[in-house]
Amino acid sequence: MSQLFSKHLFCIFILYSSLCAAADTTLTWNKQGAMQAERYVAVDSGYDGYKGITPEQLGVPDVYDFLNAAYSGDIAEVQASPDTCKWVSASNASGDVVGYASFEYDSSAKEVYIRQLAIAKEYKRQGIATKLIKEGIAQYPAAKKVVIITRKVNTPAIKMWEKLGFKQSAYMHDGYDANKYIGFEKNL
Repeated sequence: MSQLFSKHLFCIFILYSSLCAAADTTLTWNKQGAMQAERYVAVDSGYDGYKGITPEQLGVPDVYDFLNAAYSGDIAEVQASPDTCKWVSASNASGDVVGYASFEYDSSAKEVYIRQLAIAKEYKRQGIATKLIKEGIAQYPAAKKVVIITRKVNTPAIKMWEKLGFKQSAYMHDGYDANKYIGFEKNL
């Protein structure tokens, strides 16, 4: 077997595996309760994304505390705003939570803000984030734009957003330091 053929066969296998992983994922919308499994995925995914980044570079005293507080704040705000916010958990065939995303819709701007997106590290690069994003956006059929903010040091997230067709933008929330954060947007 030629080396080129082997390389193509391997790429086809990886693509097939990714499609199967995303296809085998079950979504649960607006689950109530403590959501401990989602918390674990969000914090663990964040830890993985910030691997090699010091607390000083993030501008926080402790990375774990920062991620835990970010998730807790997000889910509290989302659950308190059911008219504008939705959240979704992705579970594998065994029922284990492997991803989490939350969305907020601004009807006057007709834009969806992706508040949080987290995929368990062993499930990354399998199409689950794309599935969560597409399904989340589909919840808001009148939307014309999708926006996201991430930290500038979060290189894996920046690469993912760019791969998904998002462009860097001036989008930013009040109180966010533009030296630490970067906005992305995608027209629908």
